[in-house]
Amino acid sequence: MIENSDVYFKIENCTLYNSGGIWGNAGIRFGELVSNGLVINNTIYDSNNGIFTDWLSTGLNISRNYIFNNSGAGIYLSHSFNNEISENIILTNDMGIIFNKLKSVNIKKDTNQTKEIKNIKQGYGCHIYPPIWLGIKPRLTLKDKLIGTRFQQFIVDSIYTSYKKRAIIIEKDGFIAIEEQNRKMALTLLNEIMAIAQLYGFDFHLIRDMDLGALKMDLDNHTIPSLQISGKTKRTDIYAERWKYLSEIYIWERHQISSHDFKKIIQEAEKLIKNDEISNNLNLLLGAYTHYYNNEFSMSYIMCWTLVEKKLVSSYKEVISQVIKDPTQKKRLTNKKFRIIDDKIELLRIIGAISNEEYSEYMKFKKIRNRIIHKGEGAIRKEAKELLDFSRILT
Repeated sequence: MIENSDVYFKIENCTLYNSGGIWGNAGIRFGELVSNGLVINNTIYDSNNGIFTDWLSTGLNISRNYIFNNSGAGIYLSHSFNNEISENIILTNDMGIIFNKLKSVNIKKDTNQTKEIKNIKQGYGCHIYPPIWLGIKPRLTLKDKLIGTRFQQFIVDSIYTSYKKRAIIIEKDGFIAIEEQNRKMALTLLNEIMAIAQLYGFDFHLIRDMDLGALKMDLDNHTIPSLQISGKTKRTDIYAERWKYLSEIYIWERHQISSHDFKKIIQEAEKLIKNDEISNNLNLLLGAYTHYYNNEFSMSYIMCWTLVEKKLVSSYKEVISQVIKDPTQKKRLTNKKFRIIDDKIELLRIIGAISNEEYSEYMKFKKIRNRIIHKGEGAIRKEAKELLDFSRILT
């Protein structure tokens, strides 16, 4: 904090975050009687306020700062006069700029995304992982290399659509938000979309609860004016990249997806996922793939085997219902003696519901599963990949 000073000062090219959680705390705070200062080209986030000026601060120039994701105001001016605010980008704060008993302030070309909005809804969201880009990726120009352009400035023209009667906003850098107040339901719905994308060949991973951020959605302007992210994950790291320069972003590594293709994924999810059983199976498959990607082969294998076993049990029940006519025989085949999966696979082979080759494959998978569960031995990459591919086809 700076106070009781009229000596010229400059605060430039600083990154400030996690500054206090009580009223008046800020990334940069000026106490009483501060004048003759320049605050320029700083990044301020995850604080109570971004910049806070108090009693009789004057002659301050606050320019070209990136102020985002603060729980209070981006800039809070109180009992101050003759200050200039220009060319700041103020995003996803609870409030943009607050004026409290000012005499004079000059504002030029500020981007403030906390203006009054009427059709606002609550929801949850996060970045898609691995990182993507919707549409044509921005190219690094000579101007970007010489003077620098913030990545945030390219994130315009979001996709606005719906999924299961809930609004969806997807921003250029792959941040996806859904209009749903229940956190658990929001997580389920977003993972349904990720799972369908994965089945269609897009390398999307399972979203975890810790990845989600609570947010507000402006359904009139198709924007996300407020977002609260806590913790640090791969997805929150993507969000932090927005305030880097384009030259610092490995944009060429991001998978490029057209807006048309992404809308089609959402339409397919709406069409295909009709009940909780399908949703749960797709969630298992998405989780198995994510574990495989992270080299957690045993966990991936067990999740895939759960899918296979569910399918076998379903086939067994269907066969017994359709093929066996004698009620006594049906009862005998569904009693405790036939509850283990080996017996079900054996009967399916005897009846002809599965071929000898399929029987051998199922028993091979089952043997590896037993080795992991009962002997504590880990699955290797080849085993996990083979069952993952099989499970994807089965699903």
